[in-house]
Amino acid sequence: MTTSNSSLKYNLFSPQGRISRATYIAWSLIAAIISLIILLILSSAFLSADISSLDLQNSEEISTFLNSVSFIQLPIYIIGYYFLIIFTIKRLHDLNLTGWLSLLLFIPLINFFFGLYLFFAKGNISSNKFGEPRVALSWETAVAWIYIIIMCLVGLIMVSALMQLATLL
Repeated sequence: MTTSNSSLKYNLFSPQGRISRATYIAWSLIAAIISLIILLILSSAFLSADISSLDLQNSEEISTFLNSVSFIQLPIYIIGYYFLIIFTIKRLHDLNLTGWLSLLLFIPLINFFFGLYLFFAKGNISSNKFGEPRVALSWETAVAWIYIIIMCLVGLIMVSALMQLATLL
């Protein structure tokens, strides 16, 4: 199976098939960044258009305004979660597990450990009941490593901040 031929014919946005750890990590990051950019653009456009006429003394008007901002953001969240579920199903297939386990993403606390499992578990090297393995493209691997390094740095910063906070208390 050659990478170039299979990647051209491979539909990343379908729940069928498999994706590797690197592909899962890279595309999860890309989907999150795209969702964040779209949310920021829509929110800033909405805020700049309507905030000038907003009466800041009227709590009911502020509540209505914030609800309408949330209503605009809801479709973006739904689309983002759709892609996250598709990527998770494909990653589960790489582990030779059913895609129904992707529903664990919606259970608080369990979703954290489930996400760690998806990030660190090694997929089947050979074909399984969900098909042939898809080799991660080189740029997907690079993006995945960048994401891992950034997350490690963020973790170190958080631990350092918590240690500083503990000394202040």
